[in-house]
Amino acid sequence: MLRVLGALLLAATVRAGDAQTVEQVVTPAELFPPAQAASLAYTLDPGKRITYHVRVPAGPGPHGVLVFVSPRDDAEPREGWAEVLERRNIVWIAAQDFGNDKRASQRVLVALMALKHLQRSLPLDRDRLYVGGMSGGGRVASQALARFPGFFSGALCIVGADFVTPESSLLPELATKRVVFMTGDGDFNRREIRRVYSRYLDAGVTQSHLLDLQDFEHQYPDADELDAALELLDRR
Repeated sequence: MLRVLGALLLAATVRAGDAQTVEQVVTPAELFPPAQAASLAYTLDPGKRITYHVRVPAGPGPHGVLVFVSPRDDAEPREGWAEVLERRNIVWIAAQDFGNDKRASQRVLVALMALKHLQRSLPLDRDRLYVGGMSGGGRVASQALARFPGFFSGALCIVGADFVTPESSLLPELATKRVVFMTGDGDFNRREIRRVYSRYLDAGVTQSHLLDLQDFEHQYPDADELDAALELLDRR
């Protein structure tokens, strides 16, 4: 029995450098009341099993959170990121198999589900609940923040972002959020991201920041660059 249990735990754990992420599976029906889950069925089957990769830092709670949306189907932190998240006491959570081939509405919902899932079992810092993503995932992160500002404290949009005009009733809440846009001189989305950043400022989101990096293409940031972005998100 102990051998079987040990094998199951080993199978559920995925290594990312020196850190570990654990796979956790949840459905919309488990997170939302029946009527609400049914109303979301057009976007996502209430019985759909979503696999999240979760990494919880060793430090005491309450923890910050980075709900990450990947442009591909992978859900692991990039090399060196785990150490940054550990030092900043930030939980990592990302959905597997929800890359750019999935509808944006599904990916937004899965990001909201990720946060609701963590809130069931972990003490979280309500001022440090971030949604982030790279390229198409960055676009989804910006949409999630603009449409559901009550869920997140801020967003990290890496080489991809959209400006979605929020409902007028949501503008005051959105204006209190912190957003970091990351691009660089070699990023083909650079002009668009700079424009989206300006539109956020014009909409009253005064805690918007632009990291326009040298020798940076359409790519993921390294550990130091991620740390700089999180420092801006944490600033308040």
